[in-house]
Amino acid sequence: MSVNIDTVIAAWKSARTQADRDLAAEAIEQHIAHETPEGADYESATEELIDRLKAEFGPVPVEDIRQILRATDVRHFIAVPAVEANQTAIFGLGNTAEEAVADAYAEARTQVPTIETGTAPSRYVDGETEQTWTVTTTQSIETFYSEAEADRHVEANSFVAQECTERLFLSVQKGSVNRWTTSGRLQDLDVDQGAVDEALDEVKKRLIGDHEKIIADLDAEDALYEANLCVDSTIGQNGTSDYHDAISDNPEFRLALDLAVRDHLLELIAEREAA
Repeated sequence: MSVNIDTVIAAWKSARTQADRDLAAEAIEQHIAHETPEGADYESATEELIDRLKAEFGPVPVEDIRQILRATDVRHFIAVPAVEANQTAIFGLGNTAEEAVADAYAEARTQVPTIETGTAPSRYVDGETEQTWTVTTTQSIETFYSEAEADRHVEANSFVAQECTERLFLSVQKGSVNRWTTSGRLQDLDVDQGAVDEALDEVKKRLIGDHEKIIADLDAEDALYEANLCVDSTIGQNGTSDYHDAISDNPEFRLALDLAVRDHLLELIAEREAA
């Protein structure tokens, strides 16, 4: 083999994620199997070496639990009418742009407009023809003598995808959203972020004495559920909180806060795993 055993052991030691460490362990096993006489127990030899390495170097450095939970590549998209002036409602959702647009056409019970070129008798010269563009939608078939007009008709009957935040995506899933805004390059809930941050600080302060107990056995997958309970117990049961009414009267604010607390709990879990 071109790579010696010391090289793959060094790769195992330097691995920063469990996936990389698993790959190095597999390479170690392959090296040991290659060097072990036929019929010998190379698997036990591999296990013994890996156990010694684990005892010496400890667990792999903690990975970003938030990224693990969200599967790193999960993205969120909304679909809205292609004409900007008509973008007053969200018609589709998806984890890809294509999924969101397909969902929008299904929700609107329409189809993707199609355009075909052809010819028709000239409007100006007898016996000659002109090029035409025919646009087919669910509602109609329209023929245009101008490509620009045909394109405008297609646009008026089309949807486009825009990437959005998780909280806007989830809020639309729960019901309709009448207002949203642009945050960086993403479409986002139109909430008072300053108020969300202040309410989050309030939850953090009230969790200081209890967070070790809360996260001792908490799994990342349960963090959003636990966040909901934390908001209820810290703000919902505190009649003097400035945000007591907001978490019950403003579902979009409540969702934004729940997700913010969820992220805080994930950070605490990451710290727990790193300890």
